[in-house]
Amino acid sequence: VYSTYKITHLDISAGNVLVFPALTRHENKGGKWVKWNGLLTDWELVKCIVDDAAQVMTRQLERTGTWQSMSAAYVAANWTRPIEMADELESFHVMLFYVVR
Repeated sequence: VYSTYKITHLDISAGNVLVFPALTRHENKGGKWVKWNGLLTDWELVKCIVDDAAQVMTRQLERTGTWQSMSAAYVAANWTRPIEMADELESFHVMLFYVVR
């Protein structure tokens, strides 16, 4: 989504990820198994990624997202810089840590 549509989610957290099972049948072997699917929800707060530095500076400052899943760099900057791909990946890794833990 980041590279194709030039948008960022801003709130990747456990509350916005749905994980659900689907029973799948193997065509050749005739067996069944459970396939787990995931869906990222809560897309109404997405922001467009801007490449122009002047546009970045004129943005309204904001805090969007769940505190526990905000990146350390974003919080350390006191929410004064736009969220980048690295911030989104850190949020995803934090959420994944909570799931695996």
